[in-house]
Amino acid sequence: RANGELELNGGKKYFPNGIPKKGIFARSIDYHQSVPWAIIFCYLSEDDELFIWDEMNPDPHGWTTYSICKEMMAKSLDYSFRVNLIDKLANETQTNVVTVNRNATDEINAILREHGRLAYDKDTAFIAWDDKTTIGEAKVSERLINAKICGKPFNNLQMVNGKKVRIPTMWIFDNCKQMPLSLKNWKMESWVDRDSVVTKDPKDKRESKWSHFNCALECVLKDSRFKVRNYSYAPRSDFERAHYFQGSVR
Repeated sequence: RANGELELNGGKKYFPNGIPKKGIFARSIDYHQSVPWAIIFCYLSEDDELFIWDEMNPDPHGWTTYSICKEMMAKSLDYSFRVNLIDKLANETQTNVVTVNRNATDEINAILREHGRLAYDKDTAFIAWDDKTTIGEAKVSERLINAKICGKPFNNLQMVNGKKVRIPTMWIFDNCKQMPLSLKNWKMESWVDRDSVVTKDPKDKRESKWSHFNCALECVLKDSRFKVRNYSYAPRSDFERAHYFQGSVR
């Protein structure tokens, strides 16, 4: 984790002048009707370092969609978000939204538009994320492994095969509590009944309790817009075998 005073305005260690506007900003929402939403705010630097700089975990039983959006806009400050993703379940018509026959995604975008948050340069509306491909998990693994190699932010110029290259890393601000917990605790389900293998999902299905923030993160990394220029992802075999939820998160 990126330690130190990491308030967005006036952080003294890594961003003394706040997060720069050069780079790519993303928000991702793992949406649910009955359990808390998982919302993350991401910044990808031009040197391919990912910073998760804020999060939200609002319970829909205590928050309205409008109040969630207001808080999300406040946390977003004046940054322009090129990538805005949401679970496709939010595209289903809901009964608890303000406007009849409007789904949650439409409601969120309408609120953002009403407050001028879709008017910024490069801002995009929330759209359903890709929930089919699994490359997001490998990308998270790669960034965590590389972060351990680098040891600290802004140190990702490393020797790879005899050449100095920028390797992709990931860092989590100290004010984010749920994201590191989710990465640490998202364990494999234990396989209790061997005879149920035919009727149940595969053995490596993850526990849903800790999946929400991880899903939000994976889907950001799968999005083709969320990458630095001239960077192409080519996972090595060790990344393909590694599961990022094994071991501790720092």
